[in-house]
Amino acid sequence: VVPKEFEDQKAALEEYNKSVVEQRNKMGQELMGKDEVIKKEKDQMEEMKRRLEGLKQKVMGGMGIPTEEGTEDEVEMQLAKKERERRRMQAKLRAKKRKEEQLERERE
Repeated sequence: VVPKEFEDQKAALEEYNKSVVEQRNKMGQELMGKDEVIKKEKDQMEEMKRRLEGLKQKVMGGMGIPTEEGTEDEVEMQLAKKERERRRMQAKLRAKKRKEEQLERERE
């Protein structure tokens, strides 16, 4: 014959064990949900990186800058070179326009 206190203690331990198992299962489900969220965010981040790289290549390629991987310094140097070339061409166009205006005045 088992005393009633042991039966009560056994029932309390079984109830405690049941609640611990339920809590563990709940935490496991939450972790799985968080893992899915983290995976989704990681996938979105990778997609954004791919899009950014695509846009970068379109912009750089459209400006005549080689699109292969380069450091930011190389890209900045290429952009500065393009800007100098653009300014030089503008100066030539202004000089040509002045020359044409001068010839036009001389003809009058």
